[in-house]
Amino acid sequence: MEDLGGADPRRIGRYRPLAVLGEGGMGRVLLATGPHGNLVAVKRVHEHLAGDADFRKRFKREVAASRKVRSPHTAAVVDAEIDAEVPWLASEFVYGPSLHRVLEETGRLPADAVLRLAAGLAAALRDIHAARLVHRDLSPSNVMLADDGPKVIDFGIVRAAEGAGTTRLQTMTTAVTRSGSVIGAPGFMSPEQAQGAELTPASDMFSLGTILLMACTGTNPFEGPGIPQTMFNVVYATPELGAVPDRLRRVIEPCLSKTPGERPTPARVLELIGPLPEAGAGAARCWPPAVHRMAEAQRAQVRGLVPAADAPTVTADAVPPTVVAPPTGPRAPDRQNPAGGVVAAVGLVVLLILALVVWLPGGDKDDTAGGGTPAPTATETFDEERSDPVDEADTGTDTEWEPEPEPEPEPEPDPVGDAETGDCFTNHGTMQDLDLTPAGCGDGTFEAVAVYHDSTDYDDCDGVQDVDWSVNYPYWETTLCLSYHHSSGTAYHAQPGDCVYGEQGDSSYWGEADCETGNFTVVARFGEDSPSSDCDSWTWHHSRYFSVEGWPELGVRLCLAMNYPDDAGVAQQNNCMIKSGPDTAATFTFSGCEEGNVYVTGRTSTYNDIAFCGNDGSTTWQNSDFPDLGYTVCWQWL
Repeated sequence: MEDLGGADPRRIGRYRPLAVLGEGGMGRVLLATGPHGNLVAVKRVHEHLAGDADFRKRFKREVAASRKVRSPHTAAVVDAEIDAEVPWLASEFVYGPSLHRVLEETGRLPADAVLRLAAGLAAALRDIHAARLVHRDLSPSNVMLADDGPKVIDFGIVRAAEGAGTTRLQTMTTAVTRSGSVIGAPGFMSPEQAQGAELTPASDMFSLGTILLMACTGTNPFEGPGIPQTMFNVVYATPELGAVPDRLRRVIEPCLSKTPGERPTPARVLELIGPLPEAGAGAARCWPPAVHRMAEAQRAQVRGLVPAADAPTVTADAVPPTVVAPPTGPRAPDRQNPAGGVVAAVGLVVLLILALVVWLPGGDKDDTAGGGTPAPTATETFDEERSDPVDEADTGTDTEWEPEPEPEPEPEPDPVGDAETGDCFTNHGTMQDLDLTPAGCGDGTFEAVAVYHDSTDYDDCDGVQDVDWSVNYPYWETTLCLSYHHSSGTAYHAQPGDCVYGEQGDSSYWGEADCETGNFTVVARFGEDSPSSDCDSWTWHHSRYFSVEGWPELGVRLCLAMNYPDDAGVAQQNNCMIKSGPDTAATFTFSGCEEGNVYVTGRTSTYNDIAFCGNDGSTTWQNSDFPDLGYTVCWQWL
């Protein structure tokens, strides 16, 4: 934490900066206090980004998406001002050092602390991905070690800076701002991010594996002498995991797969971690003592900043004008303020003037004081149908009264030009030439999940949750982001990492579900008229196609992985595993053959096929709705 610089503002929206927390490729982060004394971390973007119109659009979109994340494992976005001269956003301030600082000052973490770190980060990514976001910059600098566990910050907004004054290399890609700052930490990128490919939630899982390996060993396995070498290592190098404890290795190793589809989901990582070791003595002592001492020192530093910042500063310009009431009784002369009588007299004059102004019609002065409308006299009355005074002796020949003209009727609302978020429509046209009419939000309709007035930019719909199509209307300067309501259920909008379930058959209902044994995790999603062969690379998975009659552009194929009870569900012959528990309730976990106690001798898709295993041990499982995905796995002791 550093003192504010001369160029740092003393007010950002409703917040008063206190100190500098850090600076990165996107902007400068300031500790600030809000109107109710709440502490926030305000990220104020770099000015060269603020002048980029495309960046502002992306920033607006990503901040809106980030505010949807609700998780105890993240620092929530609480405020933002996208249209400010220099855009900013405010998130909850988290007491505690960053993981980057801890590893730099104290070295690697104990294994139990790394397990807690893994569980907290996996839970944070689960909630971030549930909001249809990819973090894109998960690194030790964006992980805070709070007293009750890790907190992830800066989720979702890195994408806004990609492309803003960037240079893209054909073989090794990184986002670099005009000032030369890298957007994202190269040593913690996924291989696909380093190569400039499309990112999915699996990218964050690679970053998670790198963070956990560094927390275990104290060093980044991909770090090179410069950015190009670091990113080359991310894409091609295989880190050494021999020094990693077995319980952590089974979490880290699959996360570091170079193939995104082979990486576990956050929910799977939590399953692999299992029950956490008990925390140390005292309330929520998750970390080594040195980490908690850093947090206490930070609290003391903040306590020293807040009172000084909150003390009001009174200047001549800040004193509001005051009307002094006249005295109500005898009063001795004010020895402390000899001019008190003068002030009171001035106040009395002000009150008299105000009373006179209020009494006169229209607030104007009387003609005797220099013009205006005279007050009504005893010879005047007010016509109930007229607003001007009428003289009783008036013959009515001076001016003929005319009624006020009728106001013009309000224009009829237009269902498209006046559309709002949540409105639904039926499309009577094609997907290239939509003909929308208002409708109830039922199957086969399109819901406007976002509406941008004063905009005809299709890019406004990028990143909006569940968007399937977008349409703009130059006449109304309006863009609609549309989500299709598929008759087969909510799984139609599921993304990789989500879990779904339904019945077999083309017309059956499929919905999103909590990830648990017996349902499916989405491992890939393909659009339009996708063939089932698109999912062939996941040989034990199920393929589910959602067709849309008349509009093949909206067809979606999901490649689904059954959530088996343990690793036996995907084990193949000669795999080494650790068998735990009695035979009647054993669990099987992948391991190296040196650490394992059994190896797989055979596998069949038939449930409870004891005869197939002969004299070998066996484990079996089946989902009655999908019997073809059941198995019997045979094993022998090593």
